Amino acid sequence: MRGYEFFTSTFPQPGKSAEAGRRAEGDGWTGLTFTDSQCLSGDPYVAMTVAAAATNTLRVATGVTNPLTRHAAVTATTVTSVDIESGGRAELGIGRGDSSLAHLGLTPAPIDWFVTYLTMLRKYLRGDSVSMETASGFAKNILDEFLPLHDAPSESRLRWLRAGYKDHRPVPVYVVASGPRVIKVASELSDRVLLAVGGQSDRVRWGVDLARSVNVNARIGAYVNVVVDENIERGRALAAGGVTSFARFSVMHGKVSGPVSAKERATFEALPGEYEMSKHFQSGNRAVVRGEELAESFAIVGSASFCIERLQELGDMGVDRFHIVGPTSDADREASKAATRTFTDKVLPALAVGS
Repeated sequence: MRGYEFFTSTFPQPGKSAEAGRRAEGDGWTGLTFTDSQCLSGDPYVAMTVAAAATNTLRVATGVTNPLTRHAAVTATTVTSVDIESGGRAELGIGRGDSSLAHLGLTPAPIDWFVTYLTMLRKYLRGDSVSMETASGFAKNILDEFLPLHDAPSESRLRWLRAGYKDHRPVPVYVVASGPRVIKVASELSDRVLLAVGGQSDRVRWGVDLARSVNVNARIGAYVNVVVDENIERGRALAAGGVTSFARFSVMHGKVSGPVSAKERATFEALPGEYEMSKHFQSGNRAVVRGEELAESFAIVGSASFCIERLQELGDMGVDRFHIVGPTSDADREASKAATRTFTDKVLPALAVGS
């Protein structure tokens, strides 16, 4: 059986990142991602560094950052520093932004700026130059003749990277995507498309086909809500908070992305207006009733053998990495622990690379 990479995720809580890393590595995960949402949790790059220092093989990544709260040069220099310190184990996950921007009164970044940012970011990561016009972006206080200087930079680049680490491999970038335009952008401009369209076969196939229509060699991963529990009703309840948040990504602007049935469409379309950002990824979100309705089709819930079969099915479509979203953080504690342990004891060993 083919082996797959498996990533898990957590919030970067200061003082807890080392243990989170050791636990993830000990349980057999390929990597651990840290949320980048400055008003809801600590700094992901600090957490990545601490987790990497406490482990030997675990990959660490942002899960995910955005193109508005940090300049591309800042993002590039920070994640590259983590990569060098970790011996090449860092990755950069990025999307258009959600909770991190909402708590600043902002919407997700416009796609045109997202493309500009990704292009700029990849140049910085390679140590290449970026024009000053592009680097200044939206800023109004640009360098000009009114600021007395003997000279001024003529280009923007990570000079420290080019000077001391010329042979450093650029940090891999993956783009999280749920809509058709971003899936195509991700396929063209990133190292991996990370689909966030759920675990339903026809929706994943739609995303894979769309990515491959732009780049036939595109590497594809997927965020998938998975709860291992033979009590299906309980399993859906454990998954509902995460399903609610991830399903919303496919209908954030009112129109559902990807194939859905007529019944599912109505449920999807009710999500944006009911979603409580103040209860992001929580079971107490008032929109969670929609997540409960969608859990059966959007998520993978069932016995270990059922979950293995369904993940293998998605792997056969071209997915080679899974970012697993398990029980919602505020769901029933004991049931969540049991479901998570069953996943790591039975599903990971059956499917993970090297098992």
